Amino acid sequence: FSSVVAGDTTADYELRVEIVSQEVQGMYDTTATLFVNYRLLDVSSHREIWKENLLSSYMAQFEESFVGVERRRKANEGVVRENLIQLVEILSQVLSQ
Repeated sequence: FSSVVAGDTTADYELRVEIVSQEVQGMYDTTATLFVNYRLLDVSSHREIWKENLLSSYMAQFEESFVGVERRRKANEGVVRENLIQLVEILSQVLSQ
């Protein structure tokens, strides 16, 4: 990936990411959902290797924090973490082929 390659070397892949939608709902138990479009490109050939939409959700329960703003933050952080876990699992399979 180009942003982590040091020096004059070029990256092998480019990951394009678009957040399609993000939503947080609930007063007591707060649920966040995140829908992200990912595209992985081979830099040298400009060929698309993989693309997928990943949907994730996470619920921050009332017991985690009695403050609503804190529950929203926990829900947002949790849903992003869940989405990235899915991404890493899928990319490890795609890139090992």
